[in-house]
Amino acid sequence: MKKKLISFIIPAYCEQDNLRPTYQAINSMMVENLPEYNWEIIFVDDGSSDNSVEFMMELCRQDKNCSVVELSRNFGKEIALSAGVDYAFGDLVICMDADLQHPPNQIPDMLSYWEEGYEVVEMVRSHSEREPWLRRTGSTIFYFILKLISSTEILAKTTDFRLLDRKVVQSLRQVEERQRMFRGIVDWLGFRKIRLNFIAPPR
Repeated sequence: MKKKLISFIIPAYCEQDNLRPTYQAINSMMVENLPEYNWEIIFVDDGSSDNSVEFMMELCRQDKNCSVVELSRNFGKEIALSAGVDYAFGDLVICMDADLQHPPNQIPDMLSYWEEGYEVVEMVRSHSEREPWLRRTGSTIFYFILKLISSTEILAKTTDFRLLDRKVVQSLRQVEERQRMFRGIVDWLGFRKIRLNFIAPPR
């Protein structure tokens, strides 16, 4: 049986110090625990002003499973994620941040739910170790206001750390909205979804 392909999308803006640890963590998880899958890692550079692109290119030279999408300037994370989706070839996509705030040890659980038929596996941050009070409060207020003005439910503390089935990816590619909230669009599309909690490690 042909192995299913996972496309990891890693948007990055000035993350030169985090790229290799993130790559190593994902690679170790896949090699040691999930050999039944093939995978690719798509780094999306969002106009970094440091040496992030050079680090990405070096990883690509070392590992044929890696590739780079280089944006012409800093467009923001929402556009970077969308660009990664456009270049993904996988049977499913997993979006993760480049700073290890999205722990790779959650990947097996995400995949098990996808194998059960869920088309979106949405990771919800139960809390962050040593998360600043101001950031936590600001996030709560933001999602409260969003709930008042939006017809689509977007749960507080949801993240861009999520698994998307190929059907979801194909639908996302049809959305022409330019000013976008990536996870809000995913929720609006209405595919079969499950939510899992995770604890973000300290930065």
